[in-house]
Amino acid sequence: MVSLLAQERVMSADAPFVERALHLSREHQVSPWDGLIVQAAIDADCSMLFSEDMHAGLRIGSLTIVNPFATAAHEPAPPPSRRRTRR
Repeated sequence: MVSLLAQERVMSADAPFVERALHLSREHQVSPWDGLIVQAAIDADCSMLFSEDMHAGLRIGSLTIVNPFATAAHEPAPPPSRRRTRR
């Protein structure tokens, strides 16, 4: 598992990163911990961040927070069920 994770892109948490994250946290009224997560997603050029704890639908730059457990507006609605009527 470690070898697999080592192949992925790792975001550095240096002092400028933490400063940007804390600024983002204050500006968008999210917790400092969530600010770190959001800043890492922004720095990694993500367009979506899945979180059940943050405000779903919140857009920060080109990043959108999506609750993976809620029905999202961007997902197509299920087709209507067709009931047979007896005559």
